[in-house]
Amino acid sequence: MNDRPNHEERAYLAWNELTRAAGERRRLRYKEIGQPLGIHHRAVGFALGPIHRYCIREKLPPLSILVVNGTGRPGKGFTAWEWERFDEGCERVFNYPWASRSNPFLYAATGARIEELATELLSTADPGEVYSRVRDRGSAQDLFRKAMLKTYRSRCAVCALPIVEALDAAHIKRWSACNHKERLDPANGILLCRNDHALFDAGLFAVAADGRLRLNRARLKSDAIDELDGTVLSRPASPDHGPGIEYLRWHREHTAGLDE
Repeated sequence: MNDRPNHEERAYLAWNELTRAAGERRRLRYKEIGQPLGIHHRAVGFALGPIHRYCIREKLPPLSILVVNGTGRPGKGFTAWEWERFDEGCERVFNYPWASRSNPFLYAATGARIEELATELLSTADPGEVYSRVRDRGSAQDLFRKAMLKTYRSRCAVCALPIVEALDAAHIKRWSACNHKERLDPANGILLCRNDHALFDAGLFAVAADGRLRLNRARLKSDAIDELDGTVLSRPASPDHGPGIEYLRWHREHTAGLDE
């Protein structure tokens, strides 16, 4: 049993309160939003944290800017918008069509957490069924990244970089070409550092069926990454977690444009 406060569940509730307030062009005091969440106003910041990070990641207006203290401004922990442009930030939030966007924390409505869903995804869960619970693209990608961090032991599969902040979950078959199941299928992912992710998505290298990296000589303009040619991609401990042969073939053909 997990006794830690579920900030994602509280973010789900806070999102509903904030988007309602935005539609009514009003701001909320910390106590006002703390009451429907069932928490003390001093703990509201923990519920706003996931919303704050989500809006930054998805390049949305800073929704949490609407929560203010006695000065009429957010608390010191607010960093999603420039202080000197506070009124402009509020206007952007007021004018955004929040009703057209579903609550990104819907998965947490029943108490679930992204970390728990990532563990479930790597066990026996159907990726399509998990996706139906998450729905929101940003949350789904966050979940996918957490699953890739677990299965690749927080190291880039190409260069072994162990810095979590610099690691991405790269889809082998690109997101836009996937069905719901493929979008969260662990076999459709590789954990890569930002540089290797950019090279992979640009088709500058692909992964052969034997797991060796194959450079795309036709697209490369220099020999800067020659040392990657023929190196072996690190694989997860469980073969069920990929990378999937069919996904790698799709990437070679559709992204890199390489023959078998």
